Amino acid sequence: MNRIRETIEVAEPLWRALEQMSHDLGVDRDALVAQALFLLAKQNGYVSPTPWCSARRSRERP
Repeated sequence: MNRIRETIEVAEPLWRALEQMSHDLGVDRDALVAQALFLLAKQNGYVSPTPWCSARRSRERP
């Protein structure tokens, strides 16, 4: 997947929370931001699950 580097402004308390989560979870900040953006886009209908996820879910259903 191609990546785009952009600059955004984030409220300081959110940035501090991101840093703490990154430290506590041992996950890169960029990965946490990407995951959060994906979940927000998915929740609001801007992206749909990948075919792999859909196929997996259909196999799990009785």
